[in-house]
Amino acid sequence: MDSLEKNLKVLAASLGAELVGITTREILSDGPPSSDPCYVLSSARSVISFAVSLDQQLAQDFLSKKSWQPHCDNRKVIGQLLYSIGDGLVDRLRSDGYEAVNVDLNSNYRPEDGTVDVTEMKEFYPEFSHRYAALASGVGRLGWSGNLVTKKYGALVELGSILTSAELKPDNPITDTENPCDKCKICSKVCPVEMISPRDETFVTVAGITEKISQKKPNTCCWIGCAGYEGLSTSLTWSNWSPYRLGHSLPKTKADLDSLCISLQKSDPQMDAGWR
Repeated sequence: MDSLEKNLKVLAASLGAELVGITTREILSDGPPSSDPCYVLSSARSVISFAVSLDQQLAQDFLSKKSWQPHCDNRKVIGQLLYSIGDGLVDRLRSDGYEAVNVDLNSNYRPEDGTVDVTEMKEFYPEFSHRYAALASGVGRLGWSGNLVTKKYGALVELGSILTSAELKPDNPITDTENPCDKCKICSKVCPVEMISPRDETFVTVAGITEKISQKKPNTCCWIGCAGYEGLSTSLTWSNWSPYRLGHSLPKTKADLDSLCISLQKSDPQMDAGWR
């Protein structure tokens, strides 16, 4: 008889997952707070991490400014697929008598003191980190950018995670010798808001692995850039596909970046009560 772990991986693959791995609460226990699955599911014992790749040509067309909407539409489709895969795994686990939760995709953050909603947040710590789970379960490693990099698809993936009370046998993380990130640091060169430092480094430990990654600017800087509030490079010579509503360089200090991010979100018509 096939093991539960194998059956779950086969199910995930049949639903569209291209990479699947398993880790446990114990293995994640040495990581940052957002690596703790019990924050979301108190009975969590195991985590199933899975990934689906984005369309490479559409991403290339986006980066080369040939066309932007097909890549954005592809990301939405992949996001819907990840939810569908997760729901299928949750249904299977619950039918076997286990508790299980499909973790939201990059949308829920841990409460911050003094904030009313996401428009006033400054740190954006996730309820549970998909990338830490993916690292621990052998799906990928953290690249210089701090994002997940996989052997087969590079960083061109979106991630999902299932938390469950089932005690599952974990997979091994990718070893240092097989780390798919070669520290080329192109990520630091293509970010228009210069979120990723090409030189300054920091360290994060998860699942017994200590990753050397870029010392990045405050998370509000990333929110300003990736949310489309600013796409103009600090040199004012090029931009990404953002509407670059500001049209000028970003402030340097964390306090000023935090303040700017909050003011932009407060004035954004998309950030209404219905959207949140």
